[in-house]
Amino acid sequence: MSSTNDSINKERNSANILSGTVRVFTSEALIVPTGLITTIFLTRMLGPDSYGIYGLAVGIVLWIEFSVSSVFSGTSIKFIGESDDWKPVATAVIKASLLISLLAMAALWLTSGYIADLLNAPKLAGYLKLLSIDIPIFVLSTEHRHVLIGIGRFRERAFTSAVRWISRLLLIVLLVAAGLSVEGAIIGIIGASILELAVGRYYARPPIFSSSGFKLSGLWRYVAPLFIFSMSMRLYEKMDLLFVKGLGGSARDAGLYTAAQNLSIIPGLFALSFAPLLLSTLAKTISTGDSESVLRYVRNSYRVILMFLPFAAMTAGCSYEIITLIFGTEYVDSAPVLSILIFGSIATVFISVNSSILTASGKPGIPLVMAVIIVPLAVIGYLLLVPARGMIGAALVFTAFAWAGAFLLLSVVYIIWRVYPPLGTVCRSLLISVVAYLAAVLWGTPGPMVLLKLSVIVVTIFALLWLTGEPEPNEAEYVRSIIDKSILRRNN
Repeated sequence: MSSTNDSINKERNSANILSGTVRVFTSEALIVPTGLITTIFLTRMLGPDSYGIYGLAVGIVLWIEFSVSSVFSGTSIKFIGESDDWKPVATAVIKASLLISLLAMAALWLTSGYIADLLNAPKLAGYLKLLSIDIPIFVLSTEHRHVLIGIGRFRERAFTSAVRWISRLLLIVLLVAAGLSVEGAIIGIIGASILELAVGRYYARPPIFSSSGFKLSGLWRYVAPLFIFSMSMRLYEKMDLLFVKGLGGSARDAGLYTAAQNLSIIPGLFALSFAPLLLSTLAKTISTGDSESVLRYVRNSYRVILMFLPFAAMTAGCSYEIITLIFGTEYVDSAPVLSILIFGSIATVFISVNSSILTASGKPGIPLVMAVIIVPLAVIGYLLLVPARGMIGAALVFTAFAWAGAFLLLSVVYIIWRVYPPLGTVCRSLLISVVAYLAAVLWGTPGPMVLLKLSVIVVTIFALLWLTGEPEPNEAEYVRSIIDKSILRRNN
């Protein structure tokens, strides 16, 4: 009887993480259509110079926001997921995060002039001051999303992100079209954060200002290393742009690099959606001693990430056509940058997922060690390559050291769990990537016809993955069974 119950629980956990990942990824993936529309609109309305300064401001503030919200992110998800009474934990974390975010807002406000002078961008100071208002709002909203993940309310967590991306698009377009220029875009970002926070509070209402009785001191073993790691990685993901501008690049160069970054984010969206859910599920599974399920989760996580490679190769192969179609010929110089950054983005997914695996395994300090090694080496790389190679040099350094960090964490996970990316999936993904890249390069398409080419290549990639055994037959049957059960429950 116990074995039957264990089997049922495993199926429920797998179904929960699968359906949760699909919902959250789908909601976060709204940034692709909404982000593309927003980027196309802003690049054409603002021009490369103003868009470049806007991209710098958003990049700096996003680094601060993600750094502050990551102080307790992995820790709160882990401890809320393991706790029978989650509200005291959530209240303590939200109060501490709010205090840190207000201090960060004040610090940015006071130093905005110095940052603008350092980057030789006088208009940047005013944009940073205005955008600093978003920091505490964004952090509070993010902490409510962490609570929803920790308590397993993935559907509600997905809806909050959907509200953010849709409202962000609408507000930015309305305000910029009304003549507010960069300031209008920034106000639109702040407005979207307010709406997302309102939805998060509707679904999860931990007390914010009352005493929780929970001692944060018990979390510091996880908080300190995870915070420094997350802050380092957020800096790593943004400092290539900072070095492009700070080492002699023009505002136009910053705009071109930002455009390429914005098109390389899709793999990162998967990490944003999947890693927290994986952490929550693994923390619960490891606490029960179910090693078999842990190995299955880790192995399948690797397989999914590897299947992004052919799509990255396709993007690299027709980067010029994609850039020209979306942004116009004025941004064509960002195409080589996109071809490189898209592969670096996949490496950051491996880093994010392996960090979640190690955190759930009680080893939060190992990702920090990786960051302490990789980030300073990357700085040296930027200093050497960016003055000589410009944007291409920055993209090469970002991608190379991202993969170095990914391989380092993969090695540690193998030492702990004796699990590694399936070699069959590695070979199949690489071979299909070659096919996708050659098809994208050799099949020239003018203008909007690139959409037809992309559609055909995407379908071909899926077909080749399926024909070569991805997903494996038992996994495909399992996914179909979950879908059938979902449809049956909905009909009943």
